[in-house]
Amino acid sequence: MRLLVTSCLGPAGMSVLHLLRDVADVTCIGVDADITRASLHIPKATSPIYLDELRAVIQSESIDFVLPCSDEEAILLATIDDPKFVTHPVETVKVCRDKLALYHAVDRFVSVPRTLKPAFLKPHCSRGSRGAFKLPDSYLACEYIDGDEFSVDAVFWHGRLAFGVQRRRVCIVDGICTRGEVLWNETLADKVLRLSRILTFHGPVNI
Repeated sequence: MRLLVTSCLGPAGMSVLHLLRDVADVTCIGVDADITRASLHIPKATSPIYLDELRAVIQSESIDFVLPCSDEEAILLATIDDPKFVTHPVETVKVCRDKLALYHAVDRFVSVPRTLKPAFLKPHCSRGSRGAFKLPDSYLACEYIDGDEFSVDAVFWHGRLAFGVQRRRVCIVDGICTRGEVLWNETLADKVLRLSRILTFHGPVNI
C-alpha cells in the first residue's frame, strides 16, 4: 500500500511518517506546501490549484490512499467523494472543529465545561470600564477545569472502531501531548464508543 501523507512537516504528519516507517507493506510518501523544506510539495489547501496538484501527485506516485494531516485539507477532502481520501464525513469534521457544537453533541454523556457566549471580561479590581472588553465572536468563554487530562488515539474504518490507545497526557506543549502514560479505563472506552454513535469517524482521530 502506498500512502500519501499531506502536511508532512507538521506535528501530525511527522508523527504519522514516524509511526509507519517500519510497517511492512506500507510505503509512506510525504507532501507539504513548504517548498523550501519538502522534496515533494503542493500548494496550500486554500489554493485554487490544490486539488489538481494533489491528483497529479496521486497519479505520479501511484498512491492508494491519502491521509490529510491539516484541518484545511481534511475539510476540503471530506467534501469530495473519493475512496482514496481517508477523511471523516464532512459533518463530523464541521462539528469537531466547532467547540460549542461539539460540547452540545456530547453533553448527554460527558460532563462538559460551562460556556458563555457572548462574554464580557473585566478585571476583579478596577475602576470604571478600565481593562474590560467584550470577547470577540470567534472566541468561546469556558469554565476552567483543573486536573489530569486524558485522551484516546483511535482509528475508525467507516464508523467501526479498529483500535484505540488510552493515555494520560503527562506533558502538553501548545495543545500537543509530548509525553503520555498508556492506561486502560472502561469508562473512557465506553464514552468513545458512545461518541462514535453520534459522530461517524473514518480514519485516525484523537478524542
